[in-house]
Amino acid sequence: MTTVMRAALLAALSTVCSAALVSYPASDARFFTWSGRTVASPSGGVTFDLEGTTLDFAVANATFVGLTVVDRTPGGMRLGVYLDTVGEFGGSAADPNPAGADIPGARVSTLLTSPQQALYTLASGAQIARLSRALHVRVANLAEYSMTGSAAGGANVTVAAVVTDGVLQAAPAARPRRFLVLGDSLSSGVGSGFTIPPDGAPCGAGVALDDWSTTWNALLCANFSAACEVVAQSGVTLVADAAYNLPMSIPYALGAMGYAAWPAAERVLWTPRPVDAIFVELGENDAHAFNVTSPSGAARLAAAYVALARSLAAAYGAATPLFFVLANHEAGQSVAMALAVAELPHAALLNGTTPTLDPRSKEWIGNGCAGHPSAAQNVLAFARMQPVVAAALARR
Repeated sequence: MTTVMRAALLAALSTVCSAALVSYPASDARFFTWSGRTVASPSGGVTFDLEGTTLDFAVANATFVGLTVVDRTPGGMRLGVYLDTVGEFGGSAADPNPAGADIPGARVSTLLTSPQQALYTLASGAQIARLSRALHVRVANLAEYSMTGSAAGGANVTVAAVVTDGVLQAAPAARPRRFLVLGDSLSSGVGSGFTIPPDGAPCGAGVALDDWSTTWNALLCANFSAACEVVAQSGVTLVADAAYNLPMSIPYALGAMGYAAWPAAERVLWTPRPVDAIFVELGENDAHAFNVTSPSGAARLAAAYVALARSLAAAYGAATPLFFVLANHEAGQSVAMALAVAELPHAALLNGTTPTLDPRSKEWIGNGCAGHPSAAQNVLAFARMQPVVAAALARR
């Protein structure tokens, strides 16, 4: 920890409260449940970089709950903080078809991390005082890793510890389902949640544009009590001649996508463990890279979809539901998806295209910043997808 970070931490701690604060290493499995790709650091922290990675824990009798973070990124990380005080966080595991997105406990804050800051407040004071039951806290990474320094080495953010004057409870149970999402900026949340203002003013840049929690896949994971394992980055392709091609073998070494700094044993993200559903939202960047509307181009992309699907089936079982997801950025990839689905008995095309006018109010919901679907459009996409996914889960 640098001198500046240490001074900031001490200053923040001195203003919190007079009660004794205790720091708990984030890798302590007695108290903390992580989902997504993580690796424990030698100091007891937990390092992560993929969007959708979450930390869950419960604390009672607290007046302050904070997080110490070691940030080595050029642009910082965007973290969403969620509090649940009614004990229903994550929805029902028994019901595969709830009526809508089940996200009790609204996001109470969004943290933009910085190398100059060590301590971040998750909850404090009247916000959590006099609670009749333990407080469930969830912290989720909302930014794609390409925005947080992965090109310079990756694995640049570590949650060192949770700091509180309360009493930590036993670690929350892992969520009963697991979804795997492979995609590009449409899946990672770039521009979503930041609808273009009427005057066309810019919405910012870098990590400040990312909000994975507003994406269709985040809503599906919340709805079905699933841990999301998201591999999505702007510009990722299947077959185009680009730096970020998605490898065609599962498991695969992530060094090809900028993860060289991760320990060798951690570069393999996908292992042959059960998943409940797989979503592939890839192909738009390929469609732009070559003429996918031609028979030869469509066949090339379809062959890549089939190769990926067969590799996934080999790792997770041929009966695992596999959805090729079509979003508003249709550039001809739907033709290739349809050709692939015709060859794959357990694959389906999941149509998430949405209008630019709200169906009820008729108001413009347009695109989010950077020309990507807005939060409202992602909600409409989720509502269209949810019954299809529920039916597939019910058949398992």
